Amino acid sequence: MVRGREGNQTVVTLQKSATLLANLSAPATGRRLVRDACQAAQVSAEGCAMAELLTSELVTNAVIHGRSDVRLTVTITAGLVRVEVGDDSARLPVARPEDPEALSGRGVTLLQKCSTNWGTSEDHYGKTVWFELEPTQPIIPSDL
Repeated sequence: MVRGREGNQTVVTLQKSATLLANLSAPATGRRLVRDACQAAQVSAEGCAMAELLTSELVTNAVIHGRSDVRLTVTITAGLVRVEVGDDSARLPVARPEDPEALSGRGVTLLQKCSTNWGTSEDHYGKTVWFELEPTQPIIPSDL
């Protein structure tokens, strides 16, 4: 945990990172890392649950589509939770039309509706998909 000053306020930054093996336990391991970080930073239970849900979605997609170990970083500062999930595939996520019958394909829709902000970046390994949450804002969207 790093403490700094921003104006009159103390800003606490907590960052945790891990490389997750590309297997069926990766999403649970990712959720646990995010939950531990959120609890250490005293993020609300609702904010923590949403961060876990979105992390689980991104890690699952990284294992299935990236077919590589998964790089996970969670950074928490005053009022902001940021999670980054990287894999070795350069293929970026694409929004699919909503289909209530589909068994998959809701990841981008979840990011769009449930995160404060999200995006992708390319790197020399492949890509990173990230999202941000502001736990002080309403977490559960009304249109879900």
